[in-house]
Amino acid sequence: MIKRSVFLFVLTALLVAMPARAELMGVQMQLRLPQGSTLYSGNALVSEGAVEFAPFGQLSFDFTGEGGVTFQPLMSGTFIAYDVVFTVGAPETWFTGVSSLDPSTTQYAVSYDPLHQAVIFHHFAGADTPATVLHFQVDSYSPAPLEMHAPEPSSLLLLGTGLIFAARMVRRRRN
Repeated sequence: MIKRSVFLFVLTALLVAMPARAELMGVQMQLRLPQGSTLYSGNALVSEGAVEFAPFGQLSFDFTGEGGVTFQPLMSGTFIAYDVVFTVGAPETWFTGVSSLDPSTTQYAVSYDPLHQAVIFHHFAGADTPATVLHFQVDSYSPAPLEMHAPEPSSLLLLGTGLIFAARMVRRRRN
Protein backbone atom coordinates (compact mmCIF):
# COMPACT_ATOMS: atom_id res chain seq x y z
CA MET A 1 0.00 0.00 0.00
CA ILE A 2 2.76 2.43 0.93
CA LYS A 3 4.78 1.53 -2.18
CA ARG A 4 1.80 2.29 -4.38
CA SER A 5 1.19 5.62 -2.63
CA VAL A 6 4.83 6.64 -3.00
CA PHE A 7 4.77 5.62 -6.69
CA LEU A 8 1.62 7.67 -7.35
CA PHE A 9 3.11 10.64 -5.52
CA VAL A 10 6.35 10.52 -7.55
CA LEU A 11 4.38 10.12 -10.80
CA THR A 12 2.20 13.13 -9.94
CA ALA A 13 5.27 15.20 -9.06
CA LEU A 14 6.87 14.38 -12.41
CA LEU A 15 3.74 15.30 -14.36
CA VAL A 16 3.41 18.61 -12.52
CA ALA A 17 7.06 19.47 -13.10
CA MET A 18 6.96 18.92 -16.91
CA PRO A 19 7.19 22.19 -18.88
CA ALA A 20 4.18 23.17 -20.97
CA ARG A 21 4.61 22.91 -24.76
CA ALA A 22 4.11 26.18 -26.61
CA GLU A 23 1.28 26.02 -29.10
CA LEU A 24 2.01 26.75 -32.73
CA MET A 25 -0.17 29.13 -34.72
CA GLY A 26 -2.20 27.22 -37.30
CA VAL A 27 -2.81 29.23 -40.47
CA GLN A 28 -5.34 28.25 -43.13
CA MET A 29 -5.11 29.59 -46.67
CA GLN A 30 -7.83 29.35 -49.31
CA LEU A 31 -7.49 30.38 -52.94
CA ARG A 32 -10.93 31.37 -54.26
CA LEU A 33 -12.47 32.74 -57.40
CA PRO A 34 -14.28 36.07 -56.89
CA GLN A 35 -17.58 34.13 -57.11
CA GLY A 36 -16.55 32.27 -53.95
CA SER A 37 -15.68 28.80 -55.24
CA THR A 38 -12.54 27.32 -53.66
CA LEU A 39 -9.66 26.44 -55.97
CA TYR A 40 -7.07 25.49 -53.33
CA SER A 41 -7.02 25.04 -49.58
CA GLY A 42 -4.00 24.53 -47.36
CA ASN A 43 -3.27 24.37 -43.63
CA ALA A 44 0.07 24.80 -41.91
CA LEU A 45 1.45 25.18 -38.42
CA VAL A 46 3.63 28.26 -38.31
CA SER A 47 6.57 28.21 -35.92
CA GLU A 48 9.60 30.47 -36.03
CA GLY A 49 10.40 29.58 -39.64
CA ALA A 50 8.42 30.43 -42.74
CA VAL A 51 5.67 28.24 -44.18
CA GLU A 52 5.21 28.28 -47.92
CA PHE A 53 1.84 27.83 -49.60
CA ALA A 54 2.33 27.15 -53.32
CA PRO A 55 -1.06 26.50 -54.95
CA PHE A 56 -0.71 24.77 -58.33
CA GLY A 57 3.03 25.51 -58.36
CA GLN A 58 2.30 28.91 -59.94
CA LEU A 59 1.98 31.23 -56.95
CA SER A 60 3.88 31.37 -53.70
CA PHE A 61 2.78 32.76 -50.35
CA ASP A 62 5.43 32.64 -47.63
CA PHE A 63 3.90 33.13 -44.21
CA THR A 64 6.33 33.73 -41.38
CA GLY A 65 5.67 33.21 -37.70
CA GLU A 66 5.83 36.96 -37.11
CA GLY A 67 2.85 37.58 -39.40
CA GLY A 68 4.72 38.76 -42.47
CA VAL A 69 3.47 37.48 -45.83
CA THR A 70 5.43 37.55 -49.09
CA PHE A 71 3.66 36.94 -52.41
CA GLN A 72 5.49 36.04 -55.59
CA PRO A 73 4.27 34.45 -58.84
CA LEU A 74 6.50 31.48 -59.65
CA MET A 75 5.93 31.74 -63.40
CA SER A 76 5.01 34.36 -65.96
CA GLY A 77 1.41 34.21 -67.08
CA THR A 78 -1.98 35.83 -67.18
CA PHE A 79 -4.14 34.92 -64.21
CA ILE A 80 -7.86 35.37 -63.69
CA ALA A 81 -9.04 37.37 -60.71
CA TYR A 82 -8.73 35.49 -57.42
CA ASP A 83 -8.79 36.03 -53.67
CA VAL A 84 -6.47 34.43 -51.15
CA VAL A 85 -8.01 34.23 -47.67
CA PHE A 86 -5.81 33.72 -44.60
CA THR A 87 -7.43 32.70 -41.32
CA VAL A 88 -6.03 31.36 -38.05
CA GLY A 89 -6.80 27.80 -37.02
CA ALA A 90 -5.76 28.16 -33.36
CA PRO A 91 -8.65 29.21 -31.08
CA GLU A 92 -6.43 31.30 -28.77
CA THR A 93 -5.00 33.44 -31.60
CA TRP A 94 -6.76 35.57 -34.18
CA PHE A 95 -5.98 38.16 -36.83
CA THR A 96 -6.82 41.76 -36.01
CA GLY A 97 -5.70 43.65 -39.12
CA VAL A 98 -3.31 43.94 -42.02
CA SER A 99 -0.87 46.56 -43.33
CA SER A 100 -0.90 47.85 -46.89
CA LEU A 101 1.01 46.20 -49.71
CA ASP A 102 4.68 47.01 -50.14
CA PRO A 103 5.34 48.17 -52.80
CA SER A 104 1.92 49.66 -53.52
CA THR A 105 0.23 48.53 -56.70
CA THR A 106 -3.13 48.77 -58.44
CA GLN A 107 -3.08 45.15 -59.65
CA TYR A 108 -3.40 43.74 -56.13
CA ALA A 109 -5.18 44.72 -52.93
CA VAL A 110 -5.09 43.48 -49.36
CA SER A 111 -7.82 43.96 -46.76
CA TYR A 112 -9.03 42.68 -43.40
CA ASP A 113 -12.45 41.06 -42.86
CA PRO A 114 -13.37 41.68 -39.19
CA LEU A 115 -16.47 39.45 -39.39
CA HIS A 116 -14.41 36.34 -40.20
CA GLN A 117 -11.15 37.66 -38.69
CA ALA A 118 -9.48 36.93 -42.00
CA VAL A 119 -6.96 38.67 -44.23
CA ILE A 120 -7.91 38.80 -47.92
CA PHE A 121 -5.33 39.23 -50.68
CA HIS A 122 -7.09 40.15 -53.93
CA HIS A 123 -5.60 39.85 -57.42
CA PHE A 124 -7.31 41.68 -60.24
CA ALA A 125 -7.09 39.78 -63.55
CA GLY A 126 -3.83 40.38 -65.36
CA ALA A 127 -0.31 39.28 -66.17
CA ASP A 128 2.23 38.32 -63.52
CA THR A 129 5.95 37.67 -63.60
CA PRO A 130 8.37 36.23 -61.02
CA ALA A 131 9.78 39.75 -60.68
CA THR A 132 6.58 40.70 -58.83
CA VAL A 133 7.28 40.43 -55.09
CA LEU A 134 4.81 41.94 -52.63
CA HIS A 135 4.90 42.07 -48.84
CA PHE A 136 2.28 42.79 -46.21
CA GLN A 137 2.14 42.42 -42.46
CA VAL A 138 -0.66 40.55 -40.69
CA ASP A 139 -1.50 41.78 -37.20
CA SER A 140 -2.52 39.10 -34.74
CA TYR A 141 -3.50 38.92 -31.11
CA SER A 142 -2.70 36.11 -28.75
CA PRO A 143 -3.23 36.46 -25.01
CA ALA A 144 -0.06 36.10 -22.96
CA PRO A 145 0.40 32.53 -21.81
CA LEU A 146 0.05 31.87 -18.12
CA GLU A 147 3.40 31.28 -16.56
CA MET A 148 3.42 27.99 -14.73
CA HIS A 149 6.21 27.59 -12.23
CA ALA A 150 7.22 24.05 -11.38
CA PRO A 151 7.87 23.49 -7.69
CA GLU A 152 11.37 22.63 -6.60
CA PRO A 153 12.07 18.92 -6.04
CA SER A 154 12.89 19.57 -2.40
CA SER A 155 9.48 21.20 -1.91
CA LEU A 156 7.79 18.20 -3.48
CA LEU A 157 9.77 15.85 -1.25
CA LEU A 158 8.79 17.84 1.81
CA LEU A 159 5.14 17.82 0.76
CA GLY A 160 5.25 14.08 0.10
CA THR A 161 6.80 13.22 3.45
CA GLY A 162 4.26 15.45 5.18
CA LEU A 163 1.39 13.69 3.41
CA ILE A 164 2.79 10.26 4.29
CA PHE A 165 3.20 11.32 7.94
CA ALA A 166 -0.36 12.67 8.02
CA ALA A 167 -1.72 9.47 6.45
CA ARG A 168 0.09 7.34 9.06
CA MET A 169 -1.31 9.47 11.88
CA VAL A 170 -4.86 9.10 10.54
CA ARG A 171 -4.36 5.34 10.15
CA ARG A 172 -3.05 4.96 13.74
CA ARG A 173 -5.99 6.89 15.17
CA ARG A 174 -8.46 4.66 13.32
CA ASN A 175 -6.83 1.51 14.73
